[in-house]
Amino acid sequence: MFVGPDRLLWGTESFLAAAAQPWVDLFAGVQIPEELQDKYGYPPITEEARRKMFGLNQARLLGIDVAEKIAQLRRDRAVA
Repeated sequence: MFVGPDRLLWGTESFLAAAAQPWVDLFAGVQIPEELQDKYGYPPITEEARRKMFGLNQARLLGIDVAEKIAQLRRDRAVA
């Protein structure tokens, strides 16, 4: 079943095990091979899909305006 990038979230149990960064780095570069895309109709994993899975979907679920949060962080850094 294909649910699409709008319904996926990256998750980790890194507080229970080793650091998650190597897994994040690995997934960030993963691509579904063309033969599997052709055979099963899987779409390629785009940069937009990765941004959604690595945080934008969670922000949406939590009601966080990402653009406003980025602007706030930039203002805070300029003051510091």
